[in-house]
Amino acid sequence: MGGAFLTSREIFSNPIWTNVVEFRLFFLIYGNAVFSDEGVRVGDITLQRGQWLRSIRNLQKDLEYTENRAVKIYSTSTIKRAIDSLVIQNRIKIETAELGTLFTVINYAVYQGFEHYETVIAKRRGNSNETATKQQRNNNNNVKKEKNDKKVKEEKIRHLDSVLLTQKQIDTLVKKYGQEGFERIVKILNDYKNKSGKQYESDYLAITRWVAKRYLEDLQKVAKGGRGFAKSGQSYDELYGDKDFGF
Repeated sequence: MGGAFLTSREIFSNPIWTNVVEFRLFFLIYGNAVFSDEGVRVGDITLQRGQWLRSIRNLQKDLEYTENRAVKIYSTSTIKRAIDSLVIQNRIKIETAELGTLFTVINYAVYQGFEHYETVIAKRRGNSNETATKQQRNNNNNVKKEKNDKKVKEEKIRHLDSVLLTQKQIDTLVKKYGQEGFERIVKILNDYKNKSGKQYESDYLAITRWVAKRYLEDLQKVAKGGRGFAKSGQSYDELYGDKDFGF
């Protein structure tokens, strides 16, 4: 028999793929079923589209296979059980005929219709496009969130009268000097800026360059029993007078 027949790749994920006997038998019937709309005359029977007439004995020969260099055949009982299973799965219908068993492939027209596969392909493309669109939307949301997070981190927050720091800078200073240390460092810089009128392009750089050092010196004074900002709570004038740190 020449010609060809269509098969969906979905077969590889179908349960029948794991049952060798049922798989071979079904595709033997499906592949030999009449394709023509006009049908085919066999003896006194006209086989319609999707039908095949075959005896169990002939099926045994059709399904022969080689194992360890020996030709083997399925028993008639094995073949009958496979036929019954395919009927239960609603893959085929059977009728007893004079020349054998008349097999009818259920949904044969669907299997052999390009419309079915075009619908499947269109559905897959739709799902693929939907997934891609959803992924792109998620990516856009993630980028937007990252930009917003970055913007929040870069926005400067005012402390006291004149000290401006980003949230990231605040977190860094609190982690290094503790909350109390951070607040005292901010007060030193705030008092200095208010008294001197000095403005910095970056208050954080000013803190790293001299304010934090001044704070640590104050802590040392406290430890030695001397006068210090951390202990006395004095103002900038009381601590430093007219001293200009030169920054």
